[in-house]
Amino acid sequence: MKWKFLLLIGILILGIYFVSSTTLVSDSEITTNGNLTIGQKLIFSLGEFIDNLVDGWIRINGGLNVTGDCVVGGELNLTDNLEVGGNTNVSGDTYVTGGLNVTGDMYLGEYHVLSNEHTGWLEYIDTEYNTSNRLTVGTTKVHFPNNAGSIRDQEKPHGMDIFYNGTHMLPKEAGDLLIVRLRFFAEPQGNTVYCTISNDIGGSVGELAFRLITFPKGVGVPQYFTFTNLEYALDTWADNGGYLRVVCSDNVEFWDIEMTVGLLHEGRGTY
Repeated sequence: MKWKFLLLIGILILGIYFVSSTTLVSDSEITTNGNLTIGQKLIFSLGEFIDNLVDGWIRINGGLNVTGDCVVGGELNLTDNLEVGGNTNVSGDTYVTGGLNVTGDMYLGEYHVLSNEHTGWLEYIDTEYNTSNRLTVGTTKVHFPNNAGSIRDQEKPHGMDIFYNGTHMLPKEAGDLLIVRLRFFAEPQGNTVYCTISNDIGGSVGELAFRLITFPKGVGVPQYFTFTNLEYALDTWADNGGYLRVVCSDNVEFWDIEMTVGLLHEGRGTY
């Protein structure tokens, strides 16, 4: 009994407590091979840090504010805001459904942004040709006009201020996937008339077929046309722009021309 008493006195003097054979508590540290459960707060003094904490997941239901660098070797999945003052390096996938605010550099192997900022649409309305001032197109190929006198761009994609400059269609990046819709009125001045509309992107590619239109209602009857093309733009179109041309087998009058473009996929510019 005497040696046990002396051991207890020594432990009390040293400030060391053996909670169990695997747990040691002192005034400077807690060492345990088991689990540590904390009921309220875990507070660290200034300048201290956590090292070798986990092999699995850290789940944070609130905001995370990191003033230094943030390095993640696996996936990063956030449902709230992430604010990082330093650099961020993620080698795995990154999924963000909240806000993402990074003031330093950010390096991502692959990212998934659940946002519609990189999709959207613009509309260009010609204000020159109308029912009392029509464009007549015959057997000579001409520019299919739209002076973009009126523009709807409230839903334009992020970083895409313009798609059409009054003469040329201008993709944002090579690799863009676009929906292009044309709407207009046309009236043939002869029977069995047809017209072809093409997209001239220049270079070695030249003209791309856009649409063949016919007039089943016959001569002198106005028809309203609307058609939509799914188009992708590679280097030639991105570099030169697309220039719409039209030619008809006989005279045809055009007016009230509108173009709507939607960006479905933002290209990576790798072509």
